[in-house]
Amino acid sequence: MTDKQHHPVRSLRRALIGGTIWMVAARWGGRLIGMVSTIILARLLVPEDFGLVAMAMIVVGLVEVLFAYGVDTALIQNPRAGKDHFDTAWTIRIIQGGLVTGLLFLVAPLASAYFKEPRVADVLRVLCVAIVVNSVSNVGVIQFRKDLNFSKEFQFAMIGRVINFVATIGMAFALRNFWALVLGQLIGSVLGCIQTYVMHPYRPRLSMKAAREIWSFSQWMLLVNISNYALGKVDEIVVGGQGNGTIMGIYSVSSEVAELPTTELAFPLARALLPGYALLKDDPGRLNQAFLNVLGFVSTVTVPAALGLAMLAEPLVPILLGNKWIETIPLIQCLAIFGAIRTVYGGAGNLLVVLGRTKLLAALTWFQVALTIGATLAGIHAFGLIGVALAKLAVVPVFFLVLFYTVVRVSSITRREIGARIWRPSVAGLAMVVTLECFARVAPSNPLSAIAVSTVIGALVYSAAILLLWQSSGRPAGTESFLLDVAAQRLKRGARS
Repeated sequence: MTDKQHHPVRSLRRALIGGTIWMVAARWGGRLIGMVSTIILARLLVPEDFGLVAMAMIVVGLVEVLFAYGVDTALIQNPRAGKDHFDTAWTIRIIQGGLVTGLLFLVAPLASAYFKEPRVADVLRVLCVAIVVNSVSNVGVIQFRKDLNFSKEFQFAMIGRVINFVATIGMAFALRNFWALVLGQLIGSVLGCIQTYVMHPYRPRLSMKAAREIWSFSQWMLLVNISNYALGKVDEIVVGGQGNGTIMGIYSVSSEVAELPTTELAFPLARALLPGYALLKDDPGRLNQAFLNVLGFVSTVTVPAALGLAMLAEPLVPILLGNKWIETIPLIQCLAIFGAIRTVYGGAGNLLVVLGRTKLLAALTWFQVALTIGATLAGIHAFGLIGVALAKLAVVPVFFLVLFYTVVRVSSITRREIGARIWRPSVAGLAMVVTLECFARVAPSNPLSAIAVSTVIGALVYSAAILLLWQSSGRPAGTESFLLDVAAQRLKRGARS
């Protein structure tokens, strides 16, 4: 019997931790590339260029999500998925691609009319080619996540990001307009599709043998996907409807920058943890503990990162993006805090999916969509762009409470256990904010020096505060004890070497 068989709990824990590290590394590595790309593009292009492409991508995403049956998730959560399932999933993807392309051609003129921007139609028609290419990519790469082979997933993700970076930056230097963003994406899609067949030996064939089985799971994932898209894009849809490409560009870039510290942890965690949770769904005790451990880790990392970005947005934006993006500062500050709260409760959605509560998750998400639509429309009419950001920030705590209340109702997890994972990072983050606010009054006049010193002070204050709170709470098992154990092991290994 292998060591993995002797110690299934330890092996799965190692796989999840290792997978999370690989996915976070992939996401942050990709985001580093993306951030460099954004900085370069922000200086080569103008906000209107970003806004125009953002308008088109809203329509692409909306049409795509109407046919998004969640076949990836259906394959991952099904331990019996075989060749028929993979071939059927690939066939469904191709059908989806064809339907999306046809519908985009039909709605392109309507989209141009809504956004009051005739060039949106041309952009949409070019992006249709990228959609067709993406639909025939090799479905076999899903097996990397299903087998918890995250090192391969890391390699796959990073190669794709480098391809897109080179293509887009090259086009930007050559064209100096919005077509650089469009053609860069098209070139990236073609090369990315080729990459899937190079990296995985699976060769899919047209088949619909497992269509009924996949649909039985995916019908509710479709509702979840639509609601998640609506939730993530309703603000941009409202902003885009103002018919101003510059405003749209300012808001879309603000959103991207503001959510860097949170989405770049949340999405890789979701990719790594969904297959891990699926393996634990028949063991509620271990599943609950895994969820709580992840909740504590995410809270400990994302809260200070998001609050730190909000505090440093004012000196950072002129340095990174340039003075033409000054209007993004208050938006970034609001949306960074929004992203932190959303990321903390993000893992609850995966838990509900694994527990078979996909229908309930869809209903809850639609509830948040309705709240967000109302708040966003009120916010933009009352306060303009900053009103949209404030509306999102006002709604997200409500859904935070509703979702965790639901988790408590459908599982054996208690409110006390959830609160124990969240309160220390929250209080320590508040201590960091107060300290940085006081330091700002005596900070160096040089922006780079102020940012560097503020970052060090913020990290030290947050670390000291959370350790003191952990110590005063009786040193409970959790993120703090785990990180200290890891640090101690590293020091021992360093001493031996």
